[in-house]
Amino acid sequence: MSFADFAQGAGVAGGRGGCRRTSRKGGRSGVALLLVLIVISVGVVLSMRFLQVAGMRWTMSQTLVNSKKAEHLAESGVAEATYWFRHPELTGGVLWAGVANRQPYGGGDYYNVTVTQEVDPRKVTVRTDGHVVENGQEVMVRRAKAEFLRCYGFPDAVTTPQDLVLPQSVTVVGNVYAGANLDNRGYLDGSVWVGVAAVNTGTIVGQTYVNAPVRALGTYSVSWPVTYMHGGLPYSAEPILLDTLVNQTLGSSAPNPMGVWSRSGDLSLSGLTQVGGTLVVSGDLHVLANSTTTITAKTGFPALEVEGNLIVDGDGSNTTINGVVIVHGKIQSSGGMPNTRLKVKGGVLFPNAGGGFDAGFSTEPRVTIEHDATRTDVSGFHSSQPQMVAGVLQTSYREEGV
Repeated sequence: MSFADFAQGAGVAGGRGGCRRTSRKGGRSGVALLLVLIVISVGVVLSMRFLQVAGMRWTMSQTLVNSKKAEHLAESGVAEATYWFRHPELTGGVLWAGVANRQPYGGGDYYNVTVTQEVDPRKVTVRTDGHVVENGQEVMVRRAKAEFLRCYGFPDAVTTPQDLVLPQSVTVVGNVYAGANLDNRGYLDGSVWVGVAAVNTGTIVGQTYVNAPVRALGTYSVSWPVTYMHGGLPYSAEPILLDTLVNQTLGSSAPNPMGVWSRSGDLSLSGLTQVGGTLVVSGDLHVLANSTTTITAKTGFPALEVEGNLIVDGDGSNTTINGVVIVHGKIQSSGGMPNTRLKVKGGVLFPNAGGGFDAGFSTEPRVTIEHDATRTDVSGFHSSQPQMVAGVLQTSYREEGV
């Protein structure tokens, strides 16, 4: 073999060997590249999936936020209706008619309120819809419905067409209307409407409105003997023949279904007295010392009507009246009585000039008057007298879908 042949063979052999080494390196590089591509692909897929999930979650959260905003808007409509219904003096005694496109936040979001008077004149239905708007487009709507019961009678805790003095011992929970001047020395948890001016040396939690519109309050006088209508039929009140009632319980009966009891002249209450209906006194009513009296009116009737004065005589009495108290004279006290309480849940009306609380009322007894619109209707007993809408109470509420 020549040297050339040997060199040629070695070159061929070396070339083959070189080819085999190059092939092994290329295979490893291809596998690595493939793995890198797989990892990148998985990363891209996971990233896309993450972004997709994040987008879905953002959309869901935004939908939830918009849904809650729409629900709150609808509830705001119910709240506004409730406010106007409970303050009929702000609408002139006329039922509030609703509103369109109310924007409580000053942005594009808004709510509508529709008020419907039902066939029953005492029932009102309110429907509201809250709208969420983004970039000029409506993105969410939620609706709510509430049912209300209209209450007729007196919209205030204390009402008089004339001047009124509230002594230091008097606490009023509710509004006060005085057609002329008010002198408040007590505690008034409410607002005041006066025809002329108000002087306050006590506490008025709410607002004071002067030059208030004049209200037609009527006279609410009683004819003797006392009669009334119920269910389209006439009835007569049962007369009280005694000057003093001691441990008496007065209620209703078939001849007197609304439990109206009348006394021609003065009457005194002693011991435990319970009246399930209406007590009418043509003279003065005296609440004697250490007595306990409870009077609860029936719907459409006052609890107590005194054509003279309501006088608290002697310490230790506890009087609770659930309903309207009509006093044509004054509520008086015979002196300081630290253990005496007079509570009225409904309202107090002084229809005549010169009525009201005795200006010399001491710091005792303690008198509390709480307005309850559901107890202020006296149209059954005083059918000829004007009746205002005393308020509308929410009886039911529910949220609705779109």
